[in-house]
Amino acid sequence: MNIKKMLSPNYILIFFIIFIVIFISVNYIGYEFFQSNEYFYKKIKTTFNLFCFIPGTAVFLGISIFNFSISKSCNNKRNIKISLIPICFITIYYLYIFIRLVYGFLTSEYI
Repeated sequence: MNIKKMLSPNYILIFFIIFIVIFISVNYIGYEFFQSNEYFYKKIKTTFNLFCFIPGTAVFLGISIFNFSISKSCNNKRNIKISLIPICFITIYYLYIFIRLVYGFLTSEYI
């Protein structure tokens, strides 16, 4: 399997779904396994989000934008729709992070 086939919108969408399932399992389902050691769970969750999830979403966003531009120039409507799915979800996630940061700054005692 060559790299061009691996970066096609179909494979990127499959990898993105697997990536999201791993994110959900670490952040939400994994809590039940580490209830006895909550500090260790928070440490794993924070490390995963900082070093794996946020850079991973940036990579998926870049590849999806690249696939979108290639599909748009080839006028391939199916691949355009498939490329928009990760772009929309990642954009919503980054907007959520931005809104939480702004809310945290506005409600902070130090301002």
